[in-house]
Amino acid sequence: MPIGKNAMLRCLIIDQVISERHYYKPNMKRIIEVCKEQGIDVSHETIQKDIKMMKKARPNGFGAPIKFDFQQQEYLYTDPNFTINGVKLTREDASVLEESLVLIKCMLRTELGDKLRHAMEKVLSTSIEEVDFNERYPILKTMEPPRSRGYEFMDLLLECCKVGIPISFVHYSYKNEVFKPVVLHPYVVREFENRWYVFGYSAKHDALRSFGLDRIYEPIKLDLHYKKGNTKQILSFLNDMYGVFSLGVEEPIEVVLNADPLTTKFFTAYPIHESQVVSKSPSGYSEISLTLIPTMELIHLVWSYGPSMHISSPEWLKEKQHALKYYR
Repeated sequence: MPIGKNAMLRCLIIDQVISERHYYKPNMKRIIEVCKEQGIDVSHETIQKDIKMMKKARPNGFGAPIKFDFQQQEYLYTDPNFTINGVKLTREDASVLEESLVLIKCMLRTELGDKLRHAMEKVLSTSIEEVDFNERYPILKTMEPPRSRGYEFMDLLLECCKVGIPISFVHYSYKNEVFKPVVLHPYVVREFENRWYVFGYSAKHDALRSFGLDRIYEPIKLDLHYKKGNTKQILSFLNDMYGVFSLGVEEPIEVVLNADPLTTKFFTAYPIHESQVVSKSPSGYSEISLTLIPTMELIHLVWSYGPSMHISSPEWLKEKQHALKYYR
């Protein structure tokens, strides 16, 4: 739980009094005096509880090295450079963090997301500026789709990608309606259009492959030698593709789409890739040039616009799109 606003203010005062020990004697009397100057009515017992909490390790406290010198009858830090009084947030800073928590809640519903959310809440609690969000409706609202199956494996997959641990799982093919065992050396977990995928080297395919988390069953860690990934290939998967399932091309190529005036406006407002270049004609029609690795998702995107958009080049991609129509 994040530290309450009142408790945080008292902790900051305690930190201030101990840090200013060269000007005033940092004892209980001085701490209570400063609290009263700040309009805080507090007892000895409450201050003692605050000090005890401050000494706890993070995230439950601050790890403050507070010691009571019985001879001098005063509090001190055993590390004279220690302080909890970092950069204070303005109201605007706190507002940005508060709204960012909405995105974190939607995108990182994992143990990692919980830790990050807790850390941001703790930063917010250190703000001197009072920001009351209790009476406000959210001004930032994201689409929060129901959690798909397979999401419960997220923390396991992230750990295996980070540490370098092969895994095995049973993969279900929606198309063929069969279960098959897979041994994967995972490299990265990626989200695309609210769906999550794990990307790595598949021993079964002897190649790099993506697997949807919703089709993974019973993943377990393996005590096998981990096959490290090629950094260039991993970055290409992350940056050079619209989607996750490539069509066999390993290097980015130029893909040209033709769009009508209305679709052109959408693509101009919402580019689908950083390489996108839109060349408009006086009539409003356009050529949309993309330098990327062609994927199934790119073909699906073109299909979604119906007659308003089509692939102009390369020729083999046009033929691939035409052939796939009969399997939809």
